[in-house]
Amino acid sequence: MVEFDLHVATQETRNLDFERELLLMGFTSDPLLEPRVMFPKGEYPLLGTHMTKKYSHLDEVQRDMAIALERMKQWGQIGYLHGEATSADITLISKSSLSLKPWPVEKFNAMPNAADKKWDIHIAIPEDNLPASLEDVLHHSNSGFYYIALQKNREGKDRVFRAYTIQGINSPTEGKRLFQVLSHWLIDSRAPYAEMKQETYIGMLRAGNPRIVPPTIKEVRYKS
Repeated sequence: MVEFDLHVATQETRNLDFERELLLMGFTSDPLLEPRVMFPKGEYPLLGTHMTKKYSHLDEVQRDMAIALERMKQWGQIGYLHGEATSADITLISKSSLSLKPWPVEKFNAMPNAADKKWDIHIAIPEDNLPASLEDVLHHSNSGFYYIALQKNREGKDRVFRAYTIQGINSPTEGKRLFQVLSHWLIDSRAPYAEMKQETYIGMLRAGNPRIVPPTIKEVRYKS
């Protein structure tokens, strides 16, 4: 069964009345470690509200997108909401020592774009099991990923994860290829633990002119 997510994000300040409206709709607050996104090129915008709701049916996502946007406008919020379908969701575990292979792609040139994203890829790694050499490769100054830090519960234990993300406005087929390339790189490099997820775009709606919309890439350049 395909799983769908609807994310709502506002910038800088939180309005608890607005968040209560979303809670009544079935949204939950995302456990971000701090309300800041680490974008490439030294941009670190502050987030206000960041909430998510999961669905099993596409028509319900589209219905709630319209309702949530109206709530944003009613409460004077600046931000965006976007719906996604999960295309792939895997967990990679290695018991062998890390052996980093050459990074398979050129640095992503993520930029603000008027066009909405078509796909994204997330690589989430627990900070207490993130080798310094792997962190250096994935850091936005080297890879072009952006990231947030958030808390996840795994096997009854709360752990802080570094969630690296790249988003593209090119074909979802290209996003699928990149997902395969990066997952094989992590496997070949014997990364100790990584949760990977690929999502396909359903739609995005904006309230105002938010500065927190993530940058996207137009192409992927693979190393020979």
